[in-house]
Amino acid sequence: MLKRYLLFSLCISLIIRIVSEEYKILKELHLITNSDFLIVGCYLGIVYNGESERLKYATFQRILFWIALYIIWFILRYKIPFLNSFLITAAAIIIGFLINTYIRYRSGLDYRLLNNKYVVFVGASSFSIYLWQQIFLSPSVSSRSELVRTLFPYNIIISMVTGIISYLSLEKFLLYLKNKFSSI
Repeated sequence: MLKRYLLFSLCISLIIRIVSEEYKILKELHLITNSDFLIVGCYLGIVYNGESERLKYATFQRILFWIALYIIWFILRYKIPFLNSFLITAAAIIIGFLINTYIRYRSGLDYRLLNNKYVVFVGASSFSIYLWQQIFLSPSVSSRSELVRTLFPYNIIISMVTGIISYLSLEKFLLYLKNKFSSI
């Protein structure tokens, strides 16, 4: 039943995206027009929940998914009316299947690259960077001059350093406390 509901929600999300982008209405529903990414993730999580079998052709599937994403990116550059709405949702579905292959089949050069300790660190600290980026990447409201914190490239560097410090000093400690007290 839940699978049917999610598929229905994906169709409704796609219709809202098409209406909002093609007819330039419903712009206040921006969250809903991007909900297809969330719905696809939920659907794939439910469909593949508990399955531990290895994908027989995972490497071949990954190559096809990456090629499909490149083709979609290439077509999206031309802003073809009506087609772009479908392609964005298709990209969400392909990305979901691609993530599934990395979760289910843990081998290959690309898997090792994504699990490099530096890439994993950036992934772990990315939420903290996301939380802090608005302060540094938003333009200043000051009418006198731009603050250093909002000038490129300083804003990128400052937001990343602040996010990493926040991750190392606050988020890691809170995750430690969560793990410590969740076993009680």
